Amino acid sequence: MPYLVEQLITADVGQRGIQLGSEELLRQWSFGTNWTKVRIGIRLCSNASGATVLQTLGIGVTQGLQGYVGAPTDLLMVVLGTTTNIINGVNWRINTPSRPFYVDTVTTGYTVFRKQGSTTTQLGTAASNIGSIVAQYALDTPTYHRSQIFLEITKGNPNYSYHVLMPISQANAQTPINRNTFYQNLEAASPSACGLLAGSPLSVAYTGSGLFDTAFIFSNKPTPTFEINDWAVLRYT
Repeated sequence: MPYLVEQLITADVGQRGIQLGSEELLRQWSFGTNWTKVRIGIRLCSNASGATVLQTLGIGVTQGLQGYVGAPTDLLMVVLGTTTNIINGVNWRINTPSRPFYVDTVTTGYTVFRKQGSTTTQLGTAASNIGSIVAQYALDTPTYHRSQIFLEITKGNPNYSYHVLMPISQANAQTPINRNTFYQNLEAASPSACGLLAGSPLSVAYTGSGLFDTAFIFSNKPTPTFEINDWAVLRYT
């Protein structure tokens, strides 16, 4: 079960978040199904050190409080990295000495999945440059680090558009993102100005009701855990 944490080391005092291991978080929106385009933003870090690990980090939308772990009526999830296997995940590895976790160069990009009941279907894959998520704090500096990820989803008929925006390089990922900067970036018209990857969106066909009213974050392994410090949704239309 996800649990609340507060950092006690000097650099992180007062940093609170939700620790996410092999589990998921769901957040139902106040505007319900009345949307055409949304941007889901997360400010987070990884809490681990070690060698390459297989891990799935997914972000998406669903109907009601039914996440990927259960048997949702309809669910769309974007997984960081290109993979056909959600259970195994994709390679995450550590870059020393400051150790940001990032998606391996072999498995860059992102993959879109749909789940209905117990059936999961891969809808499409987008290639991109390497994307980084920084570790909780660098080993060579006494400074806390948080990264940012944004997922834009635009409804269409029949195609939905997906666009993942995250630090374009390890250097960008190691720039600490505070809460004010995160919310400014959430509303920025030009995300590339924020050191974020801004490749072409992925467009794939979707045939369904589109009655999505809940955002969720999914992680499939207990290590590394992810600390979610901020989570917000911006509705465009």
